Amino acid sequence: MNHTLSASNLQFTYARRDRSTLCLEQLTLSSGLHLVVGANGSGKSTLLKILAGLLRPQTGTLLFNGRDLPIAGRGRQELAPTGYLRQDYTLRGRTSAAAFVQYGAWLHGVHASALDRRSAELIRQAGLEEVQHKPIGRLSGGMQRRLGLAIENAHNPSLMLLDEPASGLDYHARDRLRELVADLLSRGTIVVHSSHEESDLNSFDSTVHVMQEGRITKQLKASPAQNRVVLSELLEGDSRA
Repeated sequence: MNHTLSASNLQFTYARRDRSTLCLEQLTLSSGLHLVVGANGSGKSTLLKILAGLLRPQTGTLLFNGRDLPIAGRGRQELAPTGYLRQDYTLRGRTSAAAFVQYGAWLHGVHASALDRRSAELIRQAGLEEVQHKPIGRLSGGMQRRLGLAIENAHNPSLMLLDEPASGLDYHARDRLRELVADLLSRGTIVVHSSHEESDLNSFDSTVHVMQEGRITKQLKASPAQNRVVLSELLEGDSRA
């Protein structure tokens, strides 16, 4: 099934700032991969948090498949099941990786009768079988991010938001991430992926959105088979890049 997420007249300002952090007149995201690039402070993480329902814009509307999308709450997840991996994802504690995935899957609504099977699938997809009984606080940063990705995929989201997910991942883990993205795309998921990695721009057919000072200033189609995207050229003219 294909999906469409539309944002109109979105404006968000943090309480301690005197000007808008994010100002989008119109943004339409359809099923497929959407890469959001820009310098630090350009508004990438703020945009993803608004789409995830974690920040409430002062103005604007969100529509999912033509229906009003609540900012947060149960109704939002029922209309647009969402996964979100934040940029600073870290874990502490003695809970085993397997138990943590099972708990996360339960929070995302996976039925109790399916938890064991689904959790085992997610652990395998993330390539974490050998450390599934290890405390989450003792996992490497890259393993923790893979664990987070597994949990956010537990409920087969229609909208997946990834805030620089490749940060801290070695090349094996990056391959796992690409496999996850490929699986999401095959299911018609809208994948919004912020990145500073040029390799991310040239792995899949995608729409690239360039952000500067809270606005999307460029949009273009990218295809690794046809045209290689150079990040420095996209950000040309942004003095903070």
